[in-house]
Amino acid sequence: ACLAHARRVCELIAAEWRRAGFDSAPDQLPNDLEGAMRLLVRLRERALDEAAQARIRKDLEPNVTVLADFFRQ
Repeated sequence: ACLAHARRVCELIAAEWRRAGFDSAPDQLPNDLEGAMRLLVRLRERALDEAAQARIRKDLEPNVTVLADFFRQ
């Protein structure tokens, strides 16, 4: 569940970068978590605006709740 969540974070961020017009954001993420994380490190200097960050948080909220409940057990 944690790895799936991390992958979803990467997918959302890459999609928002593309939406913002960052040409270096790929259409598809690498198939492995390490590759996805390398992509995020490479593009980290490209800050997303507040609206993009809010969309990401809204998408991730249900999964964050599930993960938090799992770790409270």
